[in-house]
Amino acid sequence: MKKILILLLIVSGIIPAESKRETRAVWLATNHRLDWPPATYDIDIQKNTLIEIFDSIKAKKLNTVYFQVRSNGMVMFNSSYDPPSPYISSGFDVLAFATEEAHKRGLEIHAWINAVQVFATNSMTIDSNHIAVRKPEWILKYKDENNTSLWLDIGRPEVRNYLNNLVMELIEKYDIDGIQLDYIRYPGNNISDDSSYYNYGRNKNRDEWRRNNVTELIEQIYKNVKSKKPYVKVGATPIGIYKNLDGMYGWEGYSQVYQDSREWLRRGILDYIAPQIYWSFEDQTSFDKIAREWVNKSYGKDVVVGIAAYKPEVKGVINRMVNFSRDIGAAGIAFFRYSNIKEIRIESFTNISIPQKVDGMGIFNNFHLSAFTAEYSKKSSSIELKWQKNTNTVSDINYFAIYCLPDSSSLLSNDYLIDIIPAENNSYSLEITRLKFQRCYFAITSLNRYWLESNRDSHLPSFDLFGVSSDILTKEQKPLLVKGSDGTIKLLLYSKESDTIKVEYKSIDTNLIKEYILESGKNIIVEKNVPTGLNHIIITFKKSNKKNELKF
Repeated sequence: MKKILILLLIVSGIIPAESKRETRAVWLATNHRLDWPPATYDIDIQKNTLIEIFDSIKAKKLNTVYFQVRSNGMVMFNSSYDPPSPYISSGFDVLAFATEEAHKRGLEIHAWINAVQVFATNSMTIDSNHIAVRKPEWILKYKDENNTSLWLDIGRPEVRNYLNNLVMELIEKYDIDGIQLDYIRYPGNNISDDSSYYNYGRNKNRDEWRRNNVTELIEQIYKNVKSKKPYVKVGATPIGIYKNLDGMYGWEGYSQVYQDSREWLRRGILDYIAPQIYWSFEDQTSFDKIAREWVNKSYGKDVVVGIAAYKPEVKGVINRMVNFSRDIGAAGIAFFRYSNIKEIRIESFTNISIPQKVDGMGIFNNFHLSAFTAEYSKKSSSIELKWQKNTNTVSDINYFAIYCLPDSSSLLSNDYLIDIIPAENNSYSLEITRLKFQRCYFAITSLNRYWLESNRDSHLPSFDLFGVSSDILTKEQKPLLVKGSDGTIKLLLYSKESDTIKVEYKSIDTNLIKEYILESGKNIIVEKNVPTGLNHIIITFKKSNKKNELKF
């Protein structure tokens, strides 16, 4: 086949490699129905909408959902401490449903809790069972330029106990993977907490006393969660600036809202921290300086960099931010919020990634299957993987990780990771279009609740794409994109007549465009000169102007 080179544009630069383990999170806001639920009380519509969101999150190759379950002192789970959200119909256990659907897709789900602030809106009436009505003596009022918000007085030990009990009720009732504490702070300096300070401050410096109240609350929650379910991750999302420094100037966590987040990390009372670094590279308060400082002062804990995807100046450089976060050694990134990334592709996520392990956990091994097969289904144009668990293998299995390897001895990198699926499954249907190589050796490992990965099972069934190409290449079959064993790219496609196609090979920073002449019938195109880090291509048929987008 004749090949015509049209354009080759290469932008130099070193792109940090994707890690096999990387937190890729998104905040899913339920307050004011920002991301979910839709403005209806129809439970089926609410469920289907959430399923669509989780499917989208999975398709974007994210792996973690920070699902907002408490805002304005109302909750989206069955609680004996707080009233239900006004956006949900009675009888709909939102968190149970969300947890089940997230786990079906191999997604972590963290219950995102607005902790200390319990009311901050003029558009709602306060429920008669609201904590501000039941315990008005626990409430501090805070006035800013716009309105008056209500905050719990965490200088009171009984208030800290109430929040701790609320969290413990949640993790005992639901199979969640994490707790994320938001609004874990005071509203500002000019809050009137004289009563609790008089009773419990004991002549301490008031600023230090307030900081210690926040820290004690986090420590209390962390220790109790770990004593009950040690695999549940406990995180917090503080405001972005810890202390004002050169290039990092603004609302300060340490002195203005009493978040001594460095102390939380030093004490080891969090598994991760997700600071809200809601600036761009070009801001006077710069994203890169703040992110680097958080990672450098992490005391060995995971730093998940919070990115302000709602800002136009940030949305345009999201991939640069992801790569910068990798370069400085962050544990991952989190986007605020789902609706702001709903329509965008995150080019930096070429492959899927496994969430970070729970801190301090060791090894997980001794995994075996009694059978594992791979068979081609002409009817569905897919490879049907089936396996049987060995009854003598480890029992603490939460998920299976499925790999497509170019060689039977290949390492289990995330370049070859196809999917993460619940451990109750014993089969998997892989569409031909998702094959990564001409010949695939399939491997399975297991993952436990701590996200520790086992050894791979010794069974390695293989599949040769070209061995069935006569069945695959039909008028109805979309073009296929696979990597050859020698590092080349192979395109398999069917053309009804002689035609010309334009192929755009795309990576994060490279765009290579070529043209090829097609013959009528089956065509196999072999291309050796493709961009490093290729993650998708766009094929345009000249005669029909029909386009096909293929991803790895």
